[in-house]
Amino acid sequence: MTRTSGRSNGTMRPLRSAKGVLNRADGSGRFAHDKTTVLCGVYGPVEVKLRDEQLDKATLEVIFKQNIGLTSTREKFLESFLKETLEALIMTNLHPRTLIQITFQTLQNDGSLLSAAFNAACMALMNAGIPLHSTFASVSLCILPNGDIFLDPTADEEEQAESRHVFVFDSRREGAYCVHSDGPFLQEKFDKCYDYAALSAKVILDYMKAARE
Repeated sequence: MTRTSGRSNGTMRPLRSAKGVLNRADGSGRFAHDKTTVLCGVYGPVEVKLRDEQLDKATLEVIFKQNIGLTSTREKFLESFLKETLEALIMTNLHPRTLIQITFQTLQNDGSLLSAAFNAACMALMNAGIPLHSTFASVSLCILPNGDIFLDPTADEEEQAESRHVFVFDSRREGAYCVHSDGPFLQEKFDKCYDYAALSAKVILDYMKAARE
C-alpha cells in the first residue's frame, strides 16, 4: 500500500513543538506530528484534598479532552493509560501530600494521538520543573492487512490497519518503557515495529533536547 502523503513506510511526519504556551499553568507544552496536535498543561504541586492525599507521594490527576464532543470511552482509556505511565515516570515521592494535575487538549487529530499526548506531556513536565526519572518519547506504528508497517500513521492509515501499536521509550532504559497494542499481529511484524519505534524515539528525544535549549 502506498501512503497518500508520499512518505516512505518508515518515515515520521514533521515534528513541531512549543513550551510555556499556557499563562496560567505551572508548565505547558504543545507537540505536533504534522496535523496531529496536542496541548498539555501541568498544574502543581498544589494542595490536595484530604480524601485524595497520599502520605508517601504526590497524587496525579490526568484529564484528557477532545477538541469537540463529550468525553467518550476512548478519552477515558487515554486518561487511564497516560496516568498509569506518567505516575511511573514522575518522581512523585519528592512531593508527598500534594496534587499534580496534567491536562490534555486535542487541538487536531490526524492519527498517532496518544504518542503526541505523551510527547506534549514530556515537554510540559520539563517546562514545569517536575522531577522525572528520565525524559521520554512516544512513537506510534500500525500494521496493514498486507503486512506493511507504517510509522507515525495518520488517522486514515490507523483506520485501515489490522493492528496499532504505541511505544514509550525513556532516555535511560535500553528497551521500551511500555507498549500498548490493539488488534491481531504476528510476532515477527511486532519486532519490526519495535525496531522502527526505538530508532524514531531517539530522534524525538534529540528533538526535545534541542527544543528546550
